[in-house]
Amino acid sequence: MSVNDLAGVALLATAAAWPVHARHGQDAQLVEHAGHDSPASAPTAVSSAPEWPDKDIVEQMLRRETRAALAAQAHRRGRAAGATSTFPSAGSTASTASSVDAPAEPQADRLDLAAIYGVGKRLDVEVVVNGHRLRYRHGRKWPEESPDGDGAYALRAIQGQCVLLDRDGGKRRVCLTRAD
Repeated sequence: MSVNDLAGVALLATAAAWPVHARHGQDAQLVEHAGHDSPASAPTAVSSAPEWPDKDIVEQMLRRETRAALAAQAHRRGRAAGATSTFPSAGSTASTASSVDAPAEPQADRLDLAAIYGVGKRLDVEVVVNGHRLRYRHGRKWPEESPDGDGAYALRAIQGQCVLLDRDGGKRRVCLTRAD
């Protein structure tokens, strides 16, 4: 055997030993022996290894984990919506409070308390109203995004981890939700 034949055999053995993902393509690769015109030295195909046998199991596990994470997130959002409550009016129960105090709009606003931050009495509050983030500052009635109060809730008080908001006589109390 010549040096070229030995180099070709070594190259072929090395290519066969590499994992499929380390090769440049998943199709068969051609290895040519330079310097020979005989049929034995014609390009030969190096077969690629079969697909991973556990591929379906891994994909199934990923789908299950994704569904479980989405269900947990929906559950947390449902609890957060339950934390947003309306003060009950005199003589009404807590279960009917949202229908009694809600304005005559087709659907009540969704309010979420995103954050309370600051030091001492210099607190800022971020409230998400129907997907729009509004920032209130302690001691100011209206959010920075609506200084004249046009269509916004008025900040009445910051009480611990809750805030009291008011719009058109309907008072709303919104609290931070604990992250699980």
